[in-house]
Amino acid sequence: MFCFRNLNGGTFTPCARAESAYIPGAATLLLSHRKHVPTMTSISSTSRVALATAGLCLPLAAQAALTLDERISAAVQPYSSAISGVIFYSVPVAGTSFPLIVGWLILAALIFTFYFRFIQLRGIGHAISVVRGHYSDPSMRGELTPFQALTTAVSGTVGLGNIAGVAVAVSIGGAGATFWMIVAGLLGMASKFTEVTLG
Repeated sequence: MFCFRNLNGGTFTPCARAESAYIPGAATLLLSHRKHVPTMTSISSTSRVALATAGLCLPLAAQAALTLDERISAAVQPYSSAISGVIFYSVPVAGTSFPLIVGWLILAALIFTFYFRFIQLRGIGHAISVVRGHYSDPSMRGELTPFQALTTAVSGTVGLGNIAGVAVAVSIGGAGATFWMIVAGLLGMASKFTEVTLG
């Protein structure tokens, strides 16, 4: 129940279901013409409505029942937090935290690079020929040219996170971050080749 204080320091508890809290002075403006308000029956119906509204509207978030989304989120939250803690587990390296997922991604990219014998460098000429349409059959024209398909795939892959991430990395890490982004990009090309081939 909410406890309202009137001008004389007495208390008034409206008959409204609410969480336990104290709101000083909330009823002072509403009941400034009263000297003492001991019971609900001693005030006018307008003041009762105003107090009930104040008592019900102020803690709206506390009173509202959980929505379906909030209940689902509350049920899934412990599991998603546990999985996230495992996936993004960090270890201290040289005074900073290093997420193990980054290490796994680098390791996988290195394995793919060596297994496919540096496909990201060997296949550049072939990739340019495919994009230029050298392997297309003119009698079987589709809706998209190979270049349009490439630009569509790149637009779905490269987003604001990649663009803003580069700016943030350079601003935090300096020029050395550019080198490591190039290395990560070259290694990531082997991961992308593997992903697209398997997909």
